[in-house]
Formats: sequence, structure tokens, C-alpha cells
Amino acid sequence: MNTSTLFDLLSHTTLKGAAVLLVALLLGLALRRTAAARRYALWITAIATLAVLPLAMWALPAWHVLPQTNAALEWPAMEPEPVIASAAPVLPSEDLPVTAPAASPVMPASSQIVTPPSFSWNISWQDVVGTLPVVWMLIAGLLLLRLGRSAWRLHRLEDSLRPGECALLIQAAHELGLRRMPLLLIGPSDSVPMVWGVLKPRLLLPQGFETWSPEKQRGVLLHELAHLKRGDPLALWAAQWVKALHWFNPLVWLTFRQLRADQERACDDAVLRHGVRASDYAQSLLDLSRHNRLAPGLSLCALTITRCAPVEARVKAILDPTRRREGLTLRWLAGLSACALLITLPMAMLHAIEGPPLRGRILDRNGVVLAESTKEKMR
Repeated sequence: MNTSTLFDLLSHTTLKGAAVLLVALLLGLALRRTAAARRYALWITAIATLAVLPLAMWALPAWHVLPQTNAALEWPAMEPEPVIASAAPVLPSEDLPVTAPAASPVMPASSQIVTPPSFSWNISWQDVVGTLPVVWMLIAGLLLLRLGRSAWRLHRLEDSLRPGECALLIQAAHELGLRRMPLLLIGPSDSVPMVWGVLKPRLLLPQGFETWSPEKQRGVLLHELAHLKRGDPLALWAAQWVKALHWFNPLVWLTFRQLRADQERACDDAVLRHGVRASDYAQSLLDLSRHNRLAPGLSLCALTITRCAPVEARVKAILDPTRRREGLTLRWLAGLSACALLITLPMAMLHAIEGPPLRGRILDRNGVVLAESTKEKMR
């Protein structure tokens, strides 16, 4: 695949993906008063659609909607200008006055006329097309390298932690219907609770967790296990990959920001649905945000309880008795999937017809071809 083909793929994917994300953002704005779990499902659907869009464009048959044109550009030959004879009489050469040629000034031998060198930038559209994919790959590679570094740091952190036990962990997992228990790891006393891992989930709790009140322990455990119940570690990885590959699209960053915010709010709603008092849970979040710290870079791959969304806005939402907190239903998920298919399939199949090469000629005033060019060549 050459750079021109890669540029065409990137441009088509960007335009179609921007249309999908714009529809999702408008729907999210219309659904701002609905439950956070439903909005989170909307963002996940938009990110998944953007991820599979290039594959759908390649696999699905093309749907051509633009008519094919056979136009060619040609500048018509200009008629030669007629020669008009002068009406003035022609004098014989001997009658013409003789004039001496004007004396040309003599420049001194030592003086020289220095012409400053001229610099010109000859940058064609082909050069730009060939450079942009290289820039895209470079920045995307750096972002993916940063993501891999975060995963490596989590692996190193896991080696420095000790496994722990908690009786309330089994009870909270049973309440949520979580079948696969995460490995409980105990970190320093100022660690922030978080979960990570797609195939082997891990749960980090700070040292001294057992001294917390049972209500605070239960709220933190329900929040972190709700991430695992919903498959948020996998969703986070997919969203980080899409954001790295579409780093130039501001709609992707805005969608990712909304996804992370509603991801945490959906877990907060799950905690409140299971009977934890809103005031106690809000106080727990404030305490954790003040006294717990997180090593920089770990939040790229880990889901923390206090660092992914503004705590103040979450506390206001927790204490708001009018806010809807229902979970995600199969009917809502089926409706989102149907809408995504109705938008994605025609968008992926939409293609413009490849027209004939654009031709053009430059003629002189006598109709002689001076230059001729097409889309592929110029002579």
C-alpha cells in the first residue's frame, strides 16, 4: 500500500467516522438527562463503529451514487491576431536622418552587479499526500508506545504488591453476579483503588482497607467490581487504540472524554442501586480523592475510582435525588445496535465513482499544443 492509497483510506475513514461521531454526540446531548449507563453504551457503540468502519469499507460492496463524468479541460486555440498595414508612407533609406548612436555609460571595471540568490519552495500536492501518512504513523506509534509503557508499569507494579483477602469482596461479587473473581492486591496506604486486566483482572486496594467502615468498603468494592461486570477494561483498551489511531480527530477525543466520565458515573449509579447511602458514598469519594495518589500514566490502562472524572461533578450527581440511575437493558442495547447498523452499513458502502483521468492542454495562439497533462502524467 503506497502513501497515496493510505491517504485516501485515512481521509475516507475520517470523514465517515466524523459523521458517525457527530451523530453520537448529538444523541448524547439529547440523552443528557437519561441514566449514565445508557449514555455509556452509546459512546461504546460509537467507538466500536469507528473501529470496524475501515474493515466494513473493505468487505462490503461499493455503493456508487455519483454519476460518472467524461469531461476534459482544454483551452481552445486563440485566433492569430491580424496584421494591420500602416497607412504612413515608407521613406527611402537615404531620406532617413542619420543619428549617432547614444553613448553607453562605461561602468568601472571594479564595480559588479551582484544578484541575490532567489529561493523558491516547490511543494506539490503529491508531496503533502506523501508526508501526511508518515506523520500520522509517527504520532500514532508514539501514542501506542505510551499505552504499552502504561501496561508495562502496571505489570511491574503487580510484582511489587502482595495478595490479600477480603470477606466483603466475595459478597459484593455475588451481589453483582460477577462470576470471575479478580486477584486482590494490597498496595501502599496512599494507593487509589483501581482495577485492570482483560483476561486476568486485578483489584488494587490500599493498605489499611480493612480498617474502613463496612459501608465504605462495600461502596468501593461495588464500584470497582461494576467495572469488571460490564467489561470496562476491554472497552478502555479498545477506546485507547481508537484514540491513538484517530489522534487528529477532535471528535474522537471528545467522545473518549464523555465515555470515561459516564463510565465512572454508571458505576456510581450501580453502587447506589445496591443500597449504599448516597451521603456515605459521596464522603468516601471525597476522602479517597484527597488522601490517595496514583502514579502518572497508570490510568491509561487502569480504571481508578477517583481519577477518571471530576469528583465534584460526580458528588453532585450522587447527591441528586432526581437523577435516573437505571442500568442498561437488552432493549436499549438492541436499539443502539440497530441504529449503529443502519448508519454504519450505508456509510461504509458509500463510494464515489472513479472517473476518467482529468485532461488538460495549453495551446498557443496558433493552436499548437504547448503542454498536455493528465491526472497521472504531465508532458
